Amino acid sequence: MAGAIINGNYYAFADIQASIFSMSWVGFTAVSYGDEIDMELVYAAARQPVGVTAGNVKPKGSITFLRPAWNTLLAALQASPEAAQYGGWRRIPMNISVSYAAASGLPTVTDIIPGCRLKDIDSDSSQGAKALEVKIALLPSAGILWNGQPSIVEPQVAFADG
Repeated sequence: MAGAIINGNYYAFADIQASIFSMSWVGFTAVSYGDEIDMELVYAAARQPVGVTAGNVKPKGSITFLRPAWNTLLAALQASPEAAQYGGWRRIPMNISVSYAAASGLPTVTDIIPGCRLKDIDSDSSQGAKALEVKIALLPSAGILWNGQPSIVEPQVAFADG
């Protein structure tokens, strides 16, 4: 099997670097993202599909911060002049870059979660030794750019004013 690595090196969580709101972050404990396309097969008089719909891209994502890192990001968002422009700091669209850069010689890969807004913010504290975290559900405005490239290429659409 070509490309198989036996006893080789792989990306690990420690190899991830995230950039949000033009700042690099290490104070996150989880990041998750993806997109789906709700394509459907089209049937007619035959039993076999006769085609497929283009469907809609549904991007999603979440990131979990340690509480001190969240406090830093929150302060930057609240102080940003864009907060007033967009009607609040949760509405500021942000590109989130997630890079996988292993010191073991694997190539650096950067995925981009475009135009994210902060959809759900959850802070859950309970007694115990675990560090406090804040989980944020993201609302990306377009499909994920996997290693910088879209999985679906859309034609450019122009809208007329008025």
